[in-house]
Amino acid sequence: MPVAVTLSQGNTLRTSGTLTLTLAGATAGDAFVIKNGATDVTKDFTPLPANAPAAGNVVLTAKSGVFTGQEALSLSVTVTEPDKTTYTTNAVTGAIDTTAPTATKITQGATVSTAKQITFTAPESGDTVTVLNGSTDVTSSFTSSNVGLNYTLTANPLSFTGAETLSLTVLLTDQAGNVSLASNAVKGAIDTTPPVAPTLTTPTIANVNQPVFNGTSEAGATIKAYQNNTLIGSVAADSKTGAFQLTPTAYVSIGDTTVKLTATDLAGNTSTQSASSALSIGGVGFDTPYSINASAQNFTLAFNKGVTVTTNHVDSSVDNIINFNSIQFNDRTINLSMLQAASTLTSTQIKDLSLIYIGYFNRAPDAVGLSYWASREANGMSLKDISKSFFYQPETDTKYSSNLSVRDFVSNTYQYVLGRAPDASGLTYWTNQINNGAVARDSFVLSMVNGARAATGSATDTQFLANKATVAYNFSINNGLNDVVWAYDVISKVTDSASTVSDASAKINSYSALANDPKTSELVVKLVGITP
Repeated sequence: MPVAVTLSQGNTLRTSGTLTLTLAGATAGDAFVIKNGATDVTKDFTPLPANAPAAGNVVLTAKSGVFTGQEALSLSVTVTEPDKTTYTTNAVTGAIDTTAPTATKITQGATVSTAKQITFTAPESGDTVTVLNGSTDVTSSFTSSNVGLNYTLTANPLSFTGAETLSLTVLLTDQAGNVSLASNAVKGAIDTTPPVAPTLTTPTIANVNQPVFNGTSEAGATIKAYQNNTLIGSVAADSKTGAFQLTPTAYVSIGDTTVKLTATDLAGNTSTQSASSALSIGGVGFDTPYSINASAQNFTLAFNKGVTVTTNHVDSSVDNIINFNSIQFNDRTINLSMLQAASTLTSTQIKDLSLIYIGYFNRAPDAVGLSYWASREANGMSLKDISKSFFYQPETDTKYSSNLSVRDFVSNTYQYVLGRAPDASGLTYWTNQINNGAVARDSFVLSMVNGARAATGSATDTQFLANKATVAYNFSINNGLNDVVWAYDVISKVTDSASTVSDASAKINSYSALANDPKTSELVVKLVGITP
């Protein structure tokens, strides 16, 4: 017969579903009856051993779904030996919970790019929440909060990009370890990843003190501009390309300032602030020069629709200068009103002007000089009068000495304008035109350019001039170069062949790299956004 029969581990409220029966000296064939008070509940436990061990523990486990944790239990075990001798253990009291929570229903699911939360109502308090994406546990991707039995699961920042295909369900595990069935599944996407900060290009001008900020961001994002952390405007980026143009609704204050932009995507995620857009803003008719305490050769100036962007070759710092008439460096002053006027010409007008440079000086225009003459043309000076002004420049005298005979003058002009010796008929025609007073020497270069491009001119001469103008435009407008030696070099080998334009472009790229290198820095002045 057993020496001792005790329940050494009883049930604990809402946690344990087992009873541990300790036997000592048990006899094979002993029978077990489990009672709750006077009620036989043996059938509610499993497994019962077919034969009692001689000694040791027998674990009696309550069957799933039998007890809810709400019953007040007083459990004991009666052991009956084969000879009908019975022994009853001590009673243990408490509750056993073997019933799983009711599956919950998600009342708000995840939808593409909008909702970041799952909401549901739990059937009982104290349950542990598990979130599955399919069969994958993604609980750590959410933060749980609740008011009573109403739960909200909020997706954590950076957990989802919006590109994942989600099928989310919720499991509830009660304090006794019973796990519910899965909730209904919600499908879609959650985006908790902020977009990258907007990328800014050069600002333009809408009005006085109103720089327009241009750039790209995530498609459809809301772009906001801040000056000193004060919101000054917002706009939606294009829904397909992400391009935006933001005009502040509040005037940007005069003086040196910075503006930063953020992007908020369709899911409400906000980017970090963009790199600062440094602005230096003058007032209407602001005559005081904008002062830069450095040599002009260390800077690139890019004039674009009223905004002059300065880039320091030494430290790569950038400033956007607005509503100033000039920039004063330590060693020279650049007239911004001149650049403003020059930028109103079309690319065709500028190329025509470049051919005058080439015809008189046999070089590409330097950027600052070209901008000066372009501003004169924009302000009403005719191309013919500009051509005459070139004729009396000291640089012209080295190519067209006043001591030259008319025939030699015409021959030199052919060489500089068309890159060839004159044909006999052309030499005779133009010599007679000058001798007869029909064409003056001081406007002859323009006359020859126009004649070569006329319907009666040769295709070779026309292409030669077009190639020279293309190279000149690339040198002075696109790359803003000013070195006269470079200007001679890039033009010197250009012919009517397209390959010579490619060769000249490669030279221009090399010279541009030198001009922007802090060790070999040169002043660069570009005109951006010229109309074709």
